[in-house]
Amino acid sequence: MLMKRKLQVLRGLEEQMSSDEESFSSLSDVPRERGFENLSPGYTTEDSNIEDQNDQQLEISIPTPPPERPRQKRRPPEEGGSKRNDPEGKEGKGTKGQKNVLTIKPATKESIESYRAQERARYAQPHKPWTYKLADERTAIVAPVLKKMPTSNIKPRDHFMLKNDRPGYITILCLVRDAASRLPNGVGTRADICELLKESQYINENVSDEKVSNIVSGALDRLHYEDDACVQYDQEKKLWTYLHKDRTEEYPAWIDQGDPRSSKKKEYNEKYKKKKRVNTDDSSYA
Repeated sequence: MLMKRKLQVLRGLEEQMSSDEESFSSLSDVPRERGFENLSPGYTTEDSNIEDQNDQQLEISIPTPPPERPRQKRRPPEEGGSKRNDPEGKEGKGTKGQKNVLTIKPATKESIESYRAQERARYAQPHKPWTYKLADERTAIVAPVLKKMPTSNIKPRDHFMLKNDRPGYITILCLVRDAASRLPNGVGTRADICELLKESQYINENVSDEKVSNIVSGALDRLHYEDDACVQYDQEKKLWTYLHKDRTEEYPAWIDQGDPRSSKKKEYNEKYKKKKRVNTDDSSYA
């Protein structure tokens, strides 16, 4: 009896399995749309189209970056120091007024020879003021170079712009001062001063214009900040002005001291000595 019962159960299972296989085969014969074989039942093409539209709305368009601009190289600062020691500003140029351009005519050979003869006489007596007589019947006066006449020969310092066979007391400063004094009406650009400086017999002829301009810029800055400054820079007009053009050789500071800068130094030294004397007297009572 048990064996019969077991056989009946096994046959029932076999019949159930065969019926399930038939149902699966009937489902596989149903035609499905292309691309949806692996989707779950109930998923239609309309649902797919809605998802595609949502994906398109969520897409973010990435803007293309703008082209890179070429970087401009910075020009090196001109010789002459910091902002305080550079009255002309960078390269002597500005938004208003006149730029650093040449405004005077080149000198003739005759005028250059006449100037160099006077220049030799001027530096033969460096302790006295001097008046240049120019070709257009103008005059230009300059301050003494030294307080007193040197008793011994001064060895000149080496400088690439100056000739070695010159008196030792001739420097870039005094030559630039002489050039500025000969500006027309005492006013001109740095390029004008450079052109007048090159007429000197103590300047090397093989120095480039750029180097001459840089050296003159530094010399003008130093002259500009002296106690008794002989030049002044106009920021609006971009021009240099020679301040001593109305003086005479009998100017008191030039006759008494021989050096226009020594008067303030003498006053400072006297004040310092008095202050030191008072301090020592007070300490003696302590």
